[in-house]
Amino acid sequence: MKGRYFIPLMIGFYTGLRISEAFALTWDDIDFEKRTLSVNKQVVKRNFGADVRKVVEKKGKKAKERRA
Repeated sequence: MKGRYFIPLMIGFYTGLRISEAFALTWDDIDFEKRTLSVNKQVVKRNFGADVRKVVEKKGKKAKERRA
């Protein structure tokens, strides 16, 4: 039997996402028709538990530096 963390870990493994990014994914971040994932937040562990926070980047990645 597979645990509750199996799917986020496999998504992270096959896509190269960080663990905090894979665990913050929601169904709204997945586009099955275009076969894409939108990574726009990460899980941040705090002293009182886990909290999902948005990641704000000032500069985007160049086209050749983006993950395939």
